[in-house]
Amino acid sequence: MSTSGYYRTGCHRMAPFYDHLVALALLPAGGEMRLRRAVLAAASVEPGQRVLDLCCGTGTLAGLLAEEVGAAGEVVGVDFSEAMLAAARRKVRASNAAFLHANAEELPLPSDRFHRVTITLALHELTARGRRNVLAEAYRVLQPGGRLIIADLHYPPGRLKRALFRLYMLLETENAWEMVREDLPAVLKALGFGPVQQDVGFGGFLQILTATKPLPAATPAPPGQE
Repeated sequence: MSTSGYYRTGCHRMAPFYDHLVALALLPAGGEMRLRRAVLAAASVEPGQRVLDLCCGTGTLAGLLAEEVGAAGEVVGVDFSEAMLAAARRKVRASNAAFLHANAEELPLPSDRFHRVTITLALHELTARGRRNVLAEAYRVLQPGGRLIIADLHYPPGRLKRALFRLYMLLETENAWEMVREDLPAVLKALGFGPVQQDVGFGGFLQILTATKPLPAATPAPPGQE
């Protein structure tokens, strides 16, 4: 499976330790579950909805989303690492959750399918081209009126926090710095999304972006039939 973006090859090797690494990395931002709850709140899913979790990793968020949508809903987690997906399938046994090995830049999923799409701590791993491809696919598979929720890194204010952030970024690639410097709301708007809400929190280390796929414009009635 080929990609145009960059995918950290070490994800396959990290799968057995990934949950512990994420928990440790998010301690300065208030802990992993604080972020997961914030994403759930931004998604505001309802029972019976269909949700796509892109770059789902070991399925922690997908499992929480499955609880929110209930038995009548559907959650699909997509990841490029089969090792991550194997861990996700062991962790999440809900009958309304499924995991798909696929490239998020070319999803084998129908258009206008999902009410929500989530992407958590994944965009910073990709090249600029890869990020745009993934976001364009998120737009395609969302229903009109559906919502995209992104949670990822943010360059914090303050000398001490920025020093800590730069120390953490030694573990990342130049792609992460490119994403932090990028105007993601402008990228989303250029792809067709409507108004974008950007919430910076967690000590300034993380941001949550919420964007909506616009509803189609109403077709004017023919003359005499208004």
